[in-house]
Amino acid sequence: MILKTYIPLAILAMFAMASCKKNTGSGPKPLPKGDTDVYVVGFVGSGGTNSIAAYWKNSVETKLAGNTQISSANAIAISGNDVYIAGSVSNSNSSFPVACYWKNGIQVKLSDSLPVTSANAIAVVGNDVYAAGTVNFRATLWKNGIPATLDSQISYAYGIAVSGNDVYVVGYVSDNTKSFPTMWKNGVETRLSDDQYGSIIYGIGISGNNVYMVGPDNGVATLWKNGVPSAFDSVGVSDELFGMTISGADVYLVRSGVTGYWKNGVKTVIPGYGFPDAIAVAGSDVYTAGNIPTEFSANEFVCYWKNKTLHQFGDGGGARGIAVVVR
Repeated sequence: MILKTYIPLAILAMFAMASCKKNTGSGPKPLPKGDTDVYVVGFVGSGGTNSIAAYWKNSVETKLAGNTQISSANAIAISGNDVYIAGSVSNSNSSFPVACYWKNGIQVKLSDSLPVTSANAIAVVGNDVYAAGTVNFRATLWKNGIPATLDSQISYAYGIAVSGNDVYVVGYVSDNTKSFPTMWKNGVETRLSDDQYGSIIYGIGISGNNVYMVGPDNGVATLWKNGVPSAFDSVGVSDELFGMTISGADVYLVRSGVTGYWKNGVKTVIPGYGFPDAIAVAGSDVYTAGNIPTEFSANEFVCYWKNKTLHQFGDGGGARGIAVVVR
């Protein structure tokens, strides 16, 4: 049997702000059946210090850490029958987090317990497992568990892509006065601009000889193609998350402030209200994952949209990544 896996090339790794707006939908829609498996990763709980890493396969929840641990699942990659999820875990006694990934639910530790430490993106190529994230305020790349610090300044890594022998990591570097949206190719750093207010690259994808990256730049929702920036939305950016994936020659983008997505610069609006921050494509179907406000509590539903149809599950939590497997 041939498995086709569709995953975002880079997944976001921060907590979205909760909203007080209500969802007025009629309730959960039926989930996909048949030969399509939809994986969503994120957390249950209200986020921050009240979160437990989890994933949902066709809406069925599996927790990756114990109830006494503060944890988050930030990204997913699927290779054959193996499911890899990147994230972090710490104890409830406020100890510092440990960067890690889970392979089929088994935790693999990547770091010691240090401040601001997490694996935020993951990619699997053959027998090699790559993860990108932050250890003690420093952008870090792991290959098969071996870490490499990417910058000696305050820096964060949020996305990863592997093309042939080249490994790309994206994020930002800060000198305490400005932030620089940054790409590392095989460890060599390229800063794409500078901004006092938070320019960040959250996602990266490769198509042929073209390298695409997405994130906010000087308050503008920006897509970089081979280092050249262009705005893809006229609405300004404020504390949002971004995701992207590439299918063939098509570039798909999502930002958590808009319930919808962009395909090659053309915006598709999804009716309703929510916070999508990850995207995947399977054939002609577009999947976006995030969370939506609940009607009767301050928590939010974990959810995804297949094209324009909402699938929601769980009262309290958030989605950070999505993968689709067609069998």
